[in-house]
Amino acid sequence: MASLRPCFVFFVKSDRLNPVIPDKTHHHLWTAARSIIFTLCLAALPRAGQAQTWEMVSPVGFGSASNKSLSRGTTYYTNPTTYIVFGTSNSVTGAQVWRSSNGVDWNQIGSSGFDSNATSNTSVAWLASFYNGLLAGVSDGSGARVYRSSTTLDSWTMVFSTVTAASTNLSATESFGIESGQLYAGVRNVVTGAEIWRSSAASSLTDWTRVANTGFGIGYENQTITSFANYGGAFFAATGSTATGCRASSATPPRCWWSAR
Repeated sequence: MASLRPCFVFFVKSDRLNPVIPDKTHHHLWTAARSIIFTLCLAALPRAGQAQTWEMVSPVGFGSASNKSLSRGTTYYTNPTTYIVFGTSNSVTGAQVWRSSNGVDWNQIGSSGFDSNATSNTSVAWLASFYNGLLAGVSDGSGARVYRSSTTLDSWTMVFSTVTAASTNLSATESFGIESGQLYAGVRNVVTGAEIWRSSAASSLTDWTRVANTGFGIGYENQTITSFANYGGAFFAATGSTATGCRASSATPPRCWWSAR
């Protein structure tokens, strides 16, 4: 497999927005816009007849060749500015989070790797704007953590870890979903099975409740939660399974969890 090149951000000026094609090989980020960036996706070069002009709007790797890929971005508002934010994968100095108020000029939020766990905080799996803060879920294989940055967006505080769960089996927070004003974090557990943790504020290590464990009763074969979705009055969680095939699970009031193929 070819080695990954450093990540960077592009945007395109076009008369209309057109769909673009995922490029899972090099993890480059491209954007489509008229005068501002208003949609984001991983993409290959545009097809003929679609978006015509692409411009790189970030330094390669945000100035570091060790930044190999970007997380799914999000937007975050702190009065009076709205930022676009991305996380990186960096196994050398630790993962980074970068923000921009205009899609061109970028600044790093806090330090690489977030805190003293920098050598194991190697990848940002997701970012979420929630309860007057910006959350970053870390995926590194050696510890499940979520960090929070306040409205100043200048530092990070750990608000979820294996200390919260009182378990060392949790290895990554790989997904998130928001339902009824609460944030759900999907956590990898390769020993006893995936877990889901819920919080109404995500502001401290004790502000969480476990709402699913043991891979929905299937065990270690359901190792992780890959994504969440709201549909038809239900809240769905998609799992990653090593042996019996992927599944979707759903919660409806009073939040009983079950598996559905």
